[in-house]
Amino acid sequence: MSGKRRVYSKKNDMQNTRVMRNIKISNENKLINLKNIVISLTIIVFIIFMILVFIKLTSGPKKNDNLTYNKNKSFVKTQKIDGLIFKNIKCSYDGKNSLITYSVVNNTGKETELSNYNIIVKDKNNVPITKIAVGTGKKIKPKQTEIMTHSIIGADLSDAYSMQLELKKNE
Repeated sequence: MSGKRRVYSKKNDMQNTRVMRNIKISNENKLINLKNIVISLTIIVFIIFMILVFIKLTSGPKKNDNLTYNKNKSFVKTQKIDGLIFKNIKCSYDGKNSLITYSVVNNTGKETELSNYNIIVKDKNNVPITKIAVGTGKKIKPKQTEIMTHSIIGADLSDAYSMQLELKKNE
Protein backbone atom coordinates (compact mmCIF):
# COMPACT_ATOMS: atom_id res chain seq x y z
CA MET A 1 0.00 0.00 0.00
CA SER A 2 1.53 3.02 -1.09
CA GLY A 3 -0.31 6.13 -0.21
CA LYS A 4 0.25 9.48 1.07
CA ARG A 5 0.59 9.72 4.69
CA ARG A 6 -0.34 12.74 6.49
CA VAL A 7 2.30 13.97 8.68
CA TYR A 8 1.19 15.99 11.62
CA SER A 9 3.63 18.40 12.90
CA LYS A 10 3.72 20.84 15.71
CA LYS A 11 3.24 23.61 13.17
CA ASN A 12 -0.06 22.08 11.93
CA ASP A 13 -1.23 21.60 15.52
CA MET A 14 -0.54 25.25 16.31
CA GLN A 15 -2.40 26.42 13.19
CA ASN A 16 -5.38 24.23 14.05
CA THR A 17 -5.37 25.60 17.59
CA ARG A 18 -5.30 29.18 16.28
CA VAL A 19 -8.14 28.49 13.88
CA MET A 20 -10.20 26.92 16.66
CA ARG A 21 -9.41 29.83 18.99
CA ASN A 22 -10.39 32.37 16.30
CA ILE A 23 -13.65 30.51 15.66
CA LYS A 24 -14.35 30.46 19.40
CA ILE A 25 -13.58 34.20 19.71
CA SER A 26 -15.75 34.94 16.68
CA ASN A 27 -18.66 32.99 18.20
CA GLU A 28 -18.20 34.80 21.53
CA ASN A 29 -18.21 38.17 19.73
CA LYS A 30 -21.42 37.23 17.93
CA LEU A 31 -22.99 36.19 21.24
CA ILE A 32 -21.91 39.46 22.88
CA ASN A 33 -23.32 41.46 19.94
CA LEU A 34 -26.60 39.53 20.17
CA LYS A 35 -26.78 40.20 23.92
CA ASN A 36 -26.13 43.93 23.31
CA ILE A 37 -28.90 44.06 20.70
CA VAL A 38 -31.38 42.31 23.04
CA ILE A 39 -30.47 44.62 25.92
CA SER A 40 -30.77 47.71 23.69
CA LEU A 41 -34.17 46.62 22.36
CA THR A 42 -35.39 45.89 25.89
CA ILE A 43 -34.34 49.37 27.04
CA ILE A 44 -36.02 51.02 24.02
CA VAL A 45 -39.27 49.09 24.61
CA PHE A 46 -39.19 50.03 28.31
CA ILE A 47 -38.64 53.73 27.49
CA ILE A 48 -41.52 53.72 24.97
CA PHE A 49 -43.75 51.98 27.53
CA MET A 50 -42.90 54.60 30.18
CA ILE A 51 -43.62 57.45 27.75
CA LEU A 52 -47.02 55.95 26.88
CA VAL A 53 -47.86 55.51 30.57
CA PHE A 54 -46.86 59.12 31.25
CA ILE A 55 -49.03 60.39 28.38
CA LYS A 56 -51.99 58.32 29.58
CA LEU A 57 -51.65 59.60 33.15
CA THR A 58 -51.32 63.26 32.19
CA SER A 59 -54.00 63.49 29.50
CA GLY A 60 -57.74 63.74 29.85
CA PRO A 61 -59.83 64.32 32.93
CA LYS A 62 -58.49 62.80 36.08
CA LYS A 63 -60.57 60.03 37.62
CA ASN A 64 -59.78 61.12 41.17
CA ASP A 65 -60.97 64.72 40.82
CA ASN A 66 -64.39 63.86 42.37
CA LEU A 67 -66.21 65.84 39.69
CA THR A 68 -69.36 64.77 37.89
CA TYR A 69 -69.50 65.86 34.27
CA ASN A 70 -72.60 66.65 32.24
CA LYS A 71 -72.38 64.44 29.17
CA ASN A 72 -75.81 65.16 27.65
CA LYS A 73 -75.13 65.82 23.97
CA SER A 74 -77.96 68.34 23.86
CA PHE A 75 -76.21 70.35 26.60
CA VAL A 76 -72.63 70.30 25.29
CA LYS A 77 -73.43 70.76 21.59
CA THR A 78 -71.88 73.64 19.63
CA GLN A 79 -74.22 76.60 19.17
CA LYS A 80 -74.11 79.38 16.58
CA ILE A 81 -75.77 82.73 17.23
CA ASP A 82 -75.39 85.85 15.05
CA GLY A 83 -71.93 84.86 13.77
CA LEU A 84 -70.64 83.81 17.18
CA ILE A 85 -69.87 80.15 17.80
CA PHE A 86 -70.17 78.75 21.33
CA LYS A 87 -68.24 75.48 21.43
CA ASN A 88 -66.23 73.14 23.68
CA ILE A 89 -69.00 73.42 26.27
CA LYS A 90 -68.21 71.59 29.49
CA CYS A 91 -70.15 71.43 32.73
CA SER A 92 -68.89 69.86 35.96
CA TYR A 93 -70.29 69.50 39.47
CA ASP A 94 -68.03 69.11 42.52
CA GLY A 95 -70.72 68.17 45.04
CA LYS A 96 -71.52 71.79 45.93
CA ASN A 97 -71.19 74.00 42.86
CA SER A 98 -71.31 73.67 39.11
CA LEU A 99 -68.85 75.12 36.63
CA ILE A 100 -69.63 75.84 32.98
CA THR A 101 -66.81 76.57 30.55
CA TYR A 102 -66.94 77.20 26.81
CA SER A 103 -65.18 78.96 23.96
CA VAL A 104 -66.70 81.84 21.99
CA VAL A 105 -65.38 82.29 18.43
CA ASN A 106 -66.13 85.49 16.50
CA ASN A 107 -67.02 84.65 12.90
CA THR A 108 -68.72 87.97 12.14
CA GLY A 109 -65.78 89.56 10.33
CA LYS A 110 -65.77 92.57 12.67
CA GLU A 111 -64.95 93.22 16.32
CA THR A 112 -67.92 92.33 18.52
CA GLU A 113 -68.58 93.28 22.11
CA LEU A 114 -70.42 90.83 24.28
CA SER A 115 -72.12 93.31 26.53
CA ASN A 116 -74.99 91.17 27.73
CA TYR A 117 -76.25 87.66 27.17
CA ASN A 118 -78.10 85.05 29.15
CA ILE A 119 -77.46 81.37 29.60
CA ILE A 120 -80.64 79.47 30.40
CA VAL A 121 -80.08 75.93 31.65
CA LYS A 122 -83.07 73.61 31.24
CA ASP A 123 -84.07 70.10 32.29
CA LYS A 124 -85.50 67.30 30.10
CA ASN A 125 -88.99 68.84 30.26
CA ASN A 126 -87.64 72.17 28.93
CA VAL A 127 -88.18 73.77 32.35
CA PRO A 128 -85.51 76.34 33.31
CA ILE A 129 -83.25 75.22 36.16
CA THR A 130 -81.22 78.41 36.33
CA LYS A 131 -80.53 81.57 34.38
CA ILE A 132 -77.07 83.10 34.24
CA ALA A 133 -76.90 86.76 33.25
CA VAL A 134 -73.53 87.45 31.66
CA GLY A 135 -72.29 90.99 31.14
CA THR A 136 -68.62 90.77 30.28
CA GLY A 137 -67.98 93.83 28.17
CA LYS A 138 -65.27 91.81 26.42
CA LYS A 139 -64.46 92.67 22.85
CA ILE A 140 -63.76 89.79 20.52
CA LYS A 141 -61.84 90.49 17.31
CA PRO A 142 -62.70 88.61 14.11
CA LYS A 143 -61.58 84.95 14.20
CA GLN A 144 -60.52 85.40 17.83
CA THR A 145 -61.55 82.91 20.54
CA GLU A 146 -62.41 83.80 24.13
CA ILE A 147 -62.72 81.16 26.84
CA MET A 148 -65.55 81.83 29.28
CA THR A 149 -66.11 80.31 32.72
CA HIS A 150 -69.14 80.60 35.00
CA SER A 151 -69.52 79.19 38.49
CA ILE A 152 -73.04 78.41 39.65
CA ILE A 153 -73.09 78.30 43.45
CA GLY A 154 -75.20 75.61 45.13
CA ALA A 155 -76.55 74.10 41.90
CA ASP A 156 -76.06 70.65 40.40
CA LEU A 157 -76.17 71.01 36.63
CA SER A 158 -74.61 67.61 35.91
CA ASP A 159 -77.98 66.28 34.67
CA ALA A 160 -79.14 69.45 32.92
CA TYR A 161 -80.52 68.61 29.50
CA SER A 162 -79.91 71.76 27.46
CA MET A 163 -78.28 75.16 27.52
CA GLN A 164 -79.97 77.99 25.63
CA LEU A 165 -78.13 81.20 24.82
CA GLU A 166 -79.90 84.54 24.49
CA LEU A 167 -77.48 87.05 23.03
CA LYS A 168 -77.72 90.83 23.03
CA LYS A 169 -74.81 92.48 21.25
CA ASN A 170 -73.65 96.07 21.04
CA GLU A 171 -71.52 96.66 17.97
